[in-house]
Amino acid sequence: MTPQPHRPEPTPWWRQVPWALLVLVGLFWGASQWWHRHDRAEQFEAIRQASPEGRIKLYTSATCIFCDQAKAWLNEAHVPFQECRVDEPGSCAEAYAGMGAPGTPVVQVDADKLQLGFDPGWLAQALRQPPRR
Repeated sequence: MTPQPHRPEPTPWWRQVPWALLVLVGLFWGASQWWHRHDRAEQFEAIRQASPEGRIKLYTSATCIFCDQAKAWLNEAHVPFQECRVDEPGSCAEAYAGMGAPGTPVVQVDADKLQLGFDPGWLAQALRQPPRR
């Protein structure tokens, strides 16, 4: 009987991955997180400066998770807005029905700019434009 050659154990995955690559990925991830926070802070400030009381109206409903996210974003940015609940009888529900929007949230800037859904980029752009008369 011939002796079987000894096969070495396979190298664990954590020894196969070069540490430099892991460090590089970590640095890239950290930089992207910093950039995201920096970009968000700039959006907050731009929107806050361009939104005096009464320019933003947010049409929401009670069961809309996207409405909750939009309200949370605006509150975190300290942006003044008026919430208009469309699932309660009143002028907000009537105005919303007249829009023909398929869902909520609907963001209204001044009386002439509407956006279905919440997009901070769109909001900043709409606030830069003066209201149409």
